[in-house]
Amino acid sequence: MNKVFEEWCSQECEDKVSDEEIIDIIGKEIFPLLNYNQRHISDDDIAVSFDRSINALVFDHVQSFDLDRANGQCLELAEKTLKLIRMRFPEFAERFEVVIGQEPNYFSQYMSQHYFLAEKSEYIDDPSRIIIDPSFSKIGPADLLGYFVNGKCNNNEDLTLLEGQLTPYTFLSDDLLLFGWLRQSSFDDLDMIVAIQKINERIQRTSFPRLHAICKKLNLEEILIEISAIRRKINNVLSKR
Repeated sequence: MNKVFEEWCSQECEDKVSDEEIIDIIGKEIFPLLNYNQRHISDDDIAVSFDRSINALVFDHVQSFDLDRANGQCLELAEKTLKLIRMRFPEFAERFEVVIGQEPNYFSQYMSQHYFLAEKSEYIDDPSRIIIDPSFSKIGPADLLGYFVNGKCNNNEDLTLLEGQLTPYTFLSDDLLLFGWLRQSSFDDLDMIVAIQKINERIQRTSFPRLHAICKKLNLEEILIEISAIRRKINNVLSKR
């Protein structure tokens, strides 16, 4: 278990706590423990392969739904949050499930995929169901937050990316940095692509020199080192097979 969760996990289940109090505790004590990013993908022990059966790049076992680390993409953070809530407020946690849908600022298009917790309901478009989104630290009724639920989801420890598909990496201030891959002139050559999404705007592909300038301006040179490491992994994928 990651040490950031130790204090929370050491506390006993609590009875006779109102929903309002639990929601307040989640916002003040759980949300600060979690970080919405996939920066661990650059680690040396993360293997990358290419699945020819579906023509997809696969980052093997890159996603964790346990409490071994505090960062992750939205599905990971939603699962971790549900586990943490269940430890102290099991009855409250039983009312929630991890779902896929849209949020209004970065994942608002129908084809966008964002994962969060939603109160269970007989109606998928129930506007009053409570949303808990650890990725963006939001809690409240779906209609007030501008969230839409499309359905339930399944977990997969691998991150699978089809050609041109983008996955969030981390935030550069308020801008979301995403990456993916494309084939180059040679069918067997792959290269990384990067994109930026500003709040309430469409995703815009950017160049590596432009990304370099942004990170330099924000004093985020470590992001450049990580992105370069991932790019090398992607470039070398097919040559390893």
